[in-house]
Amino acid sequence: MKLKALAVSATLLLASNLYATPQYQGPTAGPSNWSSITPNSQPTDYSDHWKFDNATPGYYIWNDEEASKDWFMRWTSPGVDSNPAWFGSLRFVNRDLSEYEEFHFNSSDNSDLYDVPGFLQFVTFDSTTNTTGHFDGLNFTLDSGYELLEFTLGSSLFNEDLNPNLSDTRATTASEIFIGSEYRNPQALVAFNDDYDAYEYRFEVAVPEPGTLALLSLGLIGLGAARRYKTK
Repeated sequence: MKLKALAVSATLLLASNLYATPQYQGPTAGPSNWSSITPNSQPTDYSDHWKFDNATPGYYIWNDEEASKDWFMRWTSPGVDSNPAWFGSLRFVNRDLSEYEEFHFNSSDNSDLYDVPGFLQFVTFDSTTNTTGHFDGLNFTLDSGYELLEFTLGSSLFNEDLNPNLSDTRATTASEIFIGSEYRNPQALVAFNDDYDAYEYRFEVAVPEPGTLALLSLGLIGLGAARRYKTK
């Protein structure tokens, strides 16, 4: 396990240093009731479910609109021709991960948590879903709520019409990834993963959202100005 951790961490560190990764800056929140939906308790009203009609394969990522430190990721493949593979990693650059858990994994699915002391934490995963709407996922909670999330998300479904592109200035719209209740598609780099013989997307999400950080910065600037005025 130690050798595996070192090998995986070296790969992730190399990728991070070589390429500037596009950063998603849109809304991320989703309804609280989404997190409790399981393959065995899907609502009859699909307007309250993933992509309205539950007929769009891909990754779905959101944080709880009432508890913003709680994040969720699901992947599903209804209506595809064969059971697809899903794989990837999630890096917590600021080491703000409090806890994570697998959601509805089968015995053949797997995830691992790695910790690079003094640097970062990351989770890797691989799983398989069926063609009828089954879905797997990960749930994770941030400690302080300030984090840079770096996603690498791949699937055998991504093999068509994609070309490797590791230039930030030529980022591709990740049309199979949906963020928040508005199902936004992030801009992402595209790489080919030889181990899975499939493509993967790479992108970042800043937590809290950049707009929140901007307001925080303005507040700190205002506080500094007030202190200077008081000193004078």
